[in-house]
Amino acid sequence: MSDPEAPSTVREQPPPSAAGGIDPTPPDPGAWVVWRHPWPAVIVLAGGALAARQAPAQLAASLLLLVSAFLAALLARGDARHWPLAHGVLAVSSASIARALLATYVLHGGPYEGWLRAAFHVEQALYLVGTVAIPWMAAVTLRHPPGPSGRVQRAIVGATYGVLGALIAGYPELRGGGLLRVYLGAEIVAIFMALLAVVLWVRRRGWLPEASKMLRDHVAPNVLFDMYGGVRWYTWAPLVLIIGGDLVLLLVGAWRYGLFGAAYVVQQWGLVALWGGVAAQQVVALALRRRG
Repeated sequence: MSDPEAPSTVREQPPPSAAGGIDPTPPDPGAWVVWRHPWPAVIVLAGGALAARQAPAQLAASLLLLVSAFLAALLARGDARHWPLAHGVLAVSSASIARALLATYVLHGGPYEGWLRAAFHVEQALYLVGTVAIPWMAAVTLRHPPGPSGRVQRAIVGATYGVLGALIAGYPELRGGGLLRVYLGAEIVAIFMALLAVVLWVRRRGWLPEASKMLRDHVAPNVLFDMYGGVRWYTWAPLVLIIGGDLVLLLVGAWRYGLFGAAYVVQQWGLVALWGGVAAQQVVALALRRRG
């Protein structure tokens, strides 16, 4: 006897609402590991950011990054497709604050030996985590069908371990200028992979011709944005802003004009503007949810 047909787990997509397209019935919300209680992590990380005694621009960027992660977690409670953004921004925030604490209290020049060398390699690992979080967010958020991707995660984790292993094996020769070149290479590859995920998403969904037709038919802009590749605007808009902001800072920021002096200060204030913009987008989306 054949087994009875299993009930379908695919939900029909509800029409986008004029109140901003908050999706009350996201696909497969149970597939994500959910950050259900963000307050404890936010309080601990905020305390770490204050304890790290960072410069004003660095502190502002750290706190705005943390606020963005918290707001993303609140949004993700109503739409499971937003969880990758919440988890990714939390990873960037945690890595940034932990690196600042290590730089303030543990790492003071080198080369290092013993447990100080271990701490230095932990700091390197944290840098790589913050770097690969962006392509991970893009690849997982924009994949089809929505949900966690073991293949993507294995590829990113494997690449991260490979680079970290090379950094550990190459120490102490691989430090200073050589280490910065490795970091720059990691940044370039990460942004390229994130951009590739966006391009493949647009191409796979055939969105550009569809958008042109919808504009000719005078479809409302909020409906057009909400239909963008099956991902709501409050998820893809901050993701595109993060990728675009990172690309701009890579091209015209401290990586190009020097990691010290005025260029570094400009880089930090650029990060303040970037994460302030991401936080503002999340605030608007939450306000539209309350209105809707």
